[in-house]
Amino acid sequence: MPKLKNTGSILIEVLLALLILTSTTTYLLATRIDSRLLFQVTLDENAEHNVSLNSDRLALVNDPVDQRWDDIAIFGEPSLLVISAQ
Repeated sequence: MPKLKNTGSILIEVLLALLILTSTTTYLLATRIDSRLLFQVTLDENAEHNVSLNSDRLALVNDPVDQRWDDIAIFGEPSLLVISAQ
């Protein structure tokens, strides 16, 4: 039987395939990590924006005047004043 000469071409092909697989996997993982990070930052910014909007809306609803039940006792109960046209 004649001996086959192995020049190592199969080894080089396997190493190139592994290099391509490794680089592709690394790229896909890096892209996934970046997209998850971007998604998390977007969620955080949205939450901060909602908190800011809610606090601004709450500030519009609340009057800066301190109102107590003692004010009603001093001024009496509100009533309608009827004005007749003459």
